[in-house]
Amino acid sequence: MSGPASGLSEEELLALPGIGKEIAAKLGELFETGGLRYHQALLAELPASILDLLRLPGLGPKTVALLYHRLEVATVDQLEAAATEGRLRALRGMGARKEEQILKAIAWRRAQAPRQLPPGT
Repeated sequence: MSGPASGLSEEELLALPGIGKEIAAKLGELFETGGLRYHQALLAELPASILDLLRLPGLGPKTVALLYHRLEVATVDQLEAAATEGRLRALRGMGARKEEQILKAIAWRRAQAPRQLPPGT
């Protein structure tokens, strides 16, 4: 596209490759209200700290969801405690090696934190 999508009608949005009825409707809501009910529902369902878990190398959405729903792990500190205590091994696909990888990823992420620019700079 060469211009902003906010001025397009639903029919024009549907004509774009990869845009179906659901996405067109969500875009329309976003353009009209500046927000999405779907997004608000997701924010209410999951704590914001979940995003910190997704930033760890080797942890994807499925693993983070498993950790959250089965062990109630929602923060990096909770994940570190669960890995240190060996509680991750109770989950399917997790073992001592995965716990070790997670602990290394947490240590790496913490070592990187001071090197990152603060938000908004």
